[in-house]
Amino acid sequence: MVYKETRLLPTSDKLLNRYQQQATGDEKILFKQFELSKPMPSTIKMSIAWQAMAIGFKRYEDGLSAEKAAEFMQHIAIQQWKRLSKK
Repeated sequence: MVYKETRLLPTSDKLLNRYQQQATGDEKILFKQFELSKPMPSTIKMSIAWQAMAIGFKRYEDGLSAEKAAEFMQHIAIQQWKRLSKK
């Protein structure tokens, strides 16, 4: 039910395989692309990257240019990494 309503992928391999087998159209293509991907690591560096992207994307949504938003994301990520590296 969660997958059908939200398109959030199930964590159960059994359910994920079932949805892959039933997929058609764009959904089938999406699942094929997932097969080529690798999960991102769950590390402090990745949490910094995701947080910086969220902040930068919000700035982009609020009207900042894509170039400036990307620069801001990078600045935030470097700043946070330096702050955490000092500890």
